[in-house]
Amino acid sequence: MKLVDEDKPGYDKIKADVLKKNPLYARFFVDIAEFMDWEHRYDDIVDMMTEATKVDPKDGKAWAELGVNLLRRGDEKLGLEALDKAYKLDKYNVRLVNILNLFEKTLTSKYELVDGTGPAKVFKFRFHKEETDLLARYVPEMMGKAWGTMVKKYGFTPKNPVQIEIFPERQHFSVRTDGVPNIGPTGVCFGRVITAVSPKNEASNWGLVLWHELGHVFAIQLSKNRVPRWFTEGLSEYETIVTRPEWHRALDPQLYQAMKGGRIPKVESLNRAFTHARTQQDVIVAYYASSQIIVHIAETYGFPKIVKMLELFGQGKKGNDVIKQGLGVTADQLDESFKAWLKKRLARYDGQFMFDGAGVPETKLADAAVTADPKNADKVATLAAALFLDHKYKEADAAAQKAIGLDGKNQLAHFIAAKLAFGLKKDVAETKSHIAAIQAAGGDGYTLQNMLADLAEAQKDKKAFRAALEKAATFDPTQIEPLVDLWQLAESEKRADDALALLRKMVLMDPHERLPWKKLMETLVQKSLWDEAIKVGEGAVYVDVYSPEIHAFYARALTNKGRPKDAIDEADAGLATKPKPPLEAMVRVEKARALWKDKQLAKAKEELAAAFKLDPKSPDAAALQAQMK
Repeated sequence: MKLVDEDKPGYDKIKADVLKKNPLYARFFVDIAEFMDWEHRYDDIVDMMTEATKVDPKDGKAWAELGVNLLRRGDEKLGLEALDKAYKLDKYNVRLVNILNLFEKTLTSKYELVDGTGPAKVFKFRFHKEETDLLARYVPEMMGKAWGTMVKKYGFTPKNPVQIEIFPERQHFSVRTDGVPNIGPTGVCFGRVITAVSPKNEASNWGLVLWHELGHVFAIQLSKNRVPRWFTEGLSEYETIVTRPEWHRALDPQLYQAMKGGRIPKVESLNRAFTHARTQQDVIVAYYASSQIIVHIAETYGFPKIVKMLELFGQGKKGNDVIKQGLGVTADQLDESFKAWLKKRLARYDGQFMFDGAGVPETKLADAAVTADPKNADKVATLAAALFLDHKYKEADAAAQKAIGLDGKNQLAHFIAAKLAFGLKKDVAETKSHIAAIQAAGGDGYTLQNMLADLAEAQKDKKAFRAALEKAATFDPTQIEPLVDLWQLAESEKRADDALALLRKMVLMDPHERLPWKKLMETLVQKSLWDEAIKVGEGAVYVDVYSPEIHAFYARALTNKGRPKDAIDEADAGLATKPKPPLEAMVRVEKARALWKDKQLAKAKEELAAAFKLDPKSPDAAALQAQMK
């Protein structure tokens, strides 16, 4: 497209030709805006829609697009005025009606705008009134820190204020973001406005999400809204990766399979991985691949080169020229160096059997390949896999058996046969025989050990279950699933040290999984490991800020490390989650403990009395009462 390609004269010529034929054709601008939206060109869209409303002041669609994009850059007064004009012209635009209802009914009554202060003075925060007391304790402080970090890294201060809006209802988030009631992301950035889903009703690491989205603010503004999608997404992923060790995606197996299957696009066409993805999984892998390219660039050429590339995008230069001028290599050379780097980093998967479902063709294509070459075991095995994914299990089993007959060492055929033997036939012996055949052919690995763990669990063989899980974890130490089972096994067998060691690993593997953080905090407090509990608590509030237990454990650790005032604040945060008894009692005990250590005895006794009223049998309250005497 001419405008996206920075061909302004070409765009102007086409525009003149169109308007010469129809001087009232405002839809010319509206249609182009759809493409500009994908390229983050929100300010340009506002300019185009302003022109469109002058071309045809009665075009409701143009007024609606103008209003939506004014809202997306934080101009709410002008945005709502434009939407009101749009509604008078077109009352049947559902997206428009949704947004107007949200602003005029919901946001005005249930939400509030809070100005940031101190390091967060560059922000405005929109919180639900029921969430302000809790989220305002954490979000502004973290965003102020993130802002300072990025200003220093990029040598650039974006236009501000940046407005951050957090919604406990996904419908409110979705309508604010795109006018429709249910979209998939947990956060979206428009350059000067960030929208996000609250962690209240969904398991979401709010810290990771907001840090990621703030990264977009810097990339979009520094590049003057011209950064390609793959680059800004990869860069925001990189920002979270280098900020906290657990803020990363555990997608190495999928990335390895995409690499082996030749499905990682070249850098110059990587945007298509987002725009032409077949499945949501393809989009997730595209995010991860983009992040790893940015990691590679930062490690190989240095982060200042990334800043230089953003500046080059802002000058209107395109991908290949940006790479050449920014890094001093061609796009093809960058592709080759990235592949070599990635191959080395993922070498642990070499030789392992891995089922690459994303690489299996459609059943019709697989069937056609077998028809053309019926004696080819690999093609027959691929057909078996395609049939399996289509849930045509009897046909899949027949194809797998045929492939094994053609080649007894075909690992894919044995895998499909094993899955069917265990899941469909419940035949443990046959399943084991197929797994053994894969291992004999040199294809052991994470996938097979997980299957053996499933078999052992079905047979209630704890020894074999544990052995298979431990081997699976050795084959791929980035995956949390075997560790969860190992932790549950250690808990059931009362192997406390093993359980603690597993929890310490688990919290570093999944930034959104809440249970390991809560259990680790509880264990650390039980063992009086206060320093570690404080360190873990700092991360736990990003993962599970609505957990009163997390706040209580964190407060206990702070109190015991001589930080009673911080502990009081943390306990108040726990109370802001509005916990029910006995959890409220648990939090009040910790507030009482902190007040006592802060020499506020009268207030401590009041909190302790409140805790006893909520939970008369609380052992922690009784123990603290005895200490305070």
